[in-house]
Amino acid sequence: MTITAADLVVPYITAREGEEADSLLNLNVHIGPDRRPRLGYKDEAGPDRDLRGVLWARYSMSPGFAGQPTGNPRWRLVHPLR
Repeated sequence: MTITAADLVVPYITAREGEEADSLLNLNVHIGPDRRPRLGYKDEAGPDRDLRGVLWARYSMSPGFAGQPTGNPRWRLVHPLR
């Protein structure tokens, strides 16, 4: 019996081909609310940080039918937004 890619169950959190991290060139250091240096995006918006102020990685998405991820799985990578 041969197992094909269509037979595999891919965990939702797995990154897919075509999904890429934002460029490191989009990061900078600025002074945070506690007056200490803080890493952030040059064009940072509210959803870039969680409720504790932790910076989340920006990563592109490849939604297909019904919003499900498309593309071949990149098994060793976790998509940070999923």
